[in-house]
Amino acid sequence: MGFIEYLYINTEFYEELRGLVENQVRLLEEDRFAEFLALSSSVQKLQDKIAQYQKKLRANSNRSMDDAKMMKAQEVQQHIAAIQTSLQASYEKMERLLLEKQEQLHKELLKIKTGQKALRGYGNKGKNIPRFLETTG
Repeated sequence: MGFIEYLYINTEFYEELRGLVENQVRLLEEDRFAEFLALSSSVQKLQDKIAQYQKKLRANSNRSMDDAKMMKAQEVQQHIAAIQTSLQASYEKMERLLLEKQEQLHKELLKIKTGQKALRGYGNKGKNIPRFLETTG
């Protein structure tokens, strides 16, 4: 395969990656963490594929091309750069959402530790709750 073919394959991978990352952002917004984490492994595998094809691109970039192929390659590279820019924006949004969720979970943890939430379940159970159980034996 030549340089341009690798570029097109890489573009397809980037398009798929953009879809997965946008799906991850949507899952975070909906608080569906299990699905978010399951999708993270798919994203990592796809990023590994992209890295492999980047190596193949570098290996084939030294070959000389005519002007038409060079222009086509530049267009595809510009398209990839646009996808990378949108991926960066999605990653920043994902990072912001994760920090917000972390802060919310931390506040809930503090409420549980201080007893504000833990005691809610024990209220109104009855005034005479025995501390020790008597056994008859």
